Amino acid sequence: MRAKREHADARDHQKTERLTFIDEELFWAGEVTRRSIERNFGVSEETAKADLREYRRGYASDLKPDPRDNIYRVPIDYVSRISAPDPETYLDRLARRRDETVPISIVPNVDRRPIDRIVLQTIIRAIREVREVEILYRSPRSAVARRHRIFPHALLHDGFRWSVRCYIKPETGGHWGELVLDRIEEVFAESWPAEAALIAGDAEWQGIVELELVPNPDLDTPGRALIEEQYGMKGGSKIVRVRQCMLAYFLKRYHLEEPTTLKAPHQAPLRLRNRRMATELLPTGMQVPLEETDAAAPKLMRQLKHLFPELSEQSILERALGRLLQDGTKNVS
Repeated sequence: MRAKREHADARDHQKTERLTFIDEELFWAGEVTRRSIERNFGVSEETAKADLREYRRGYASDLKPDPRDNIYRVPIDYVSRISAPDPETYLDRLARRRDETVPISIVPNVDRRPIDRIVLQTIIRAIREVREVEILYRSPRSAVARRHRIFPHALLHDGFRWSVRCYIKPETGGHWGELVLDRIEEVFAESWPAEAALIAGDAEWQGIVELELVPNPDLDTPGRALIEEQYGMKGGSKIVRVRQCMLAYFLKRYHLEEPTTLKAPHQAPLRLRNRRMATELLPTGMQVPLEETDAAAPKLMRQLKHLFPELSEQSILERALGRLLQDGTKNVS
């Protein structure tokens, strides 16, 4: 009896999804066809016809197919009846199905080695059961894969790849960090209960950083107003809360980690008001540019900012390049 009820529930859920699809297609595209239902859900012609009949009967009794081509069409002011159409969800669906009537181009993903299913299974179970495991991990900094004992406790995604947040136990010492899942080459069967001192001991996971985002000050007044509106800023700024261990990835994703990079203001529309605080919370090896580096560009920028505190880094770069151009023109003449 229970199996029958669960089967009926699954059928009802699938039907609801198809009716929602009809509703949203009418809202976004202004039309829906039987074939589109068949193609998107892998159902028969009879099922698609039954769905359209049910939608008409329950939600849009005046909906009729165009006699010229048997396509159900609605005017631009059609209001969805059973859903709240979400733009991002619809765009994702368009991208997946490659609708020829709406050309789409997407920056391609660079294929990576797939995550091994046994690796992920072992990591997931270790997290759930609070256990330590041993893995074979290949780092770009190492010529060969190395064996590590780790205590995994969370998964992270930086917008491009999945990692496991864990305590890494090398032969001497140990530290909290992330290991990219598709770089784990092997997991071993044996596992151990996690050390009591490690449980809830990841301070960078527990620590929450409040970042204050503001429009790039080098934008003109209308440009800053647009960015404030686009990002939902109140009073000219917006607070974003980020786990400390994810801070470097957040700054990289929104182009906030390289203050000396030469970009036009519209190419880097966001700035950090509390940059120094955020930089101090980054691991030393992930600070860009390194505060104490002897690299020429960051060192020169620090000296120039000291001499011209009223100028932004962008203004300093533009003036310096302008001066070089003038000098070059004089030398040529």
